[in-house]
Amino acid sequence: MFSGSLPEVDRILSVFDNTEIETRNLCKPTDYYFTTHSFEERNREYIRISLDYSIEAVEKSLAMAQVGREEVTDIILFLPSD
Repeated sequence: MFSGSLPEVDRILSVFDNTEIETRNLCKPTDYYFTTHSFEERNREYIRISLDYSIEAVEKSLAMAQVGREEVTDIILFLPSD
């Protein structure tokens, strides 16, 4: 699917093969990847979808830990230093 836009797709795919990740998911319908989108549009969608996934992950984590939202006072994020 990406061979036209990624000339070295085989080299890149071999990296994915070595991660031992068993499944992958696309966050947009397959047709989206066959059409041209500006950098701004792709970036806007990335931000929107990653925020949706982040909220879902936090909510699932709280449910698994049996912790209510009102019990969380702080969220600490560690970013790698340059």
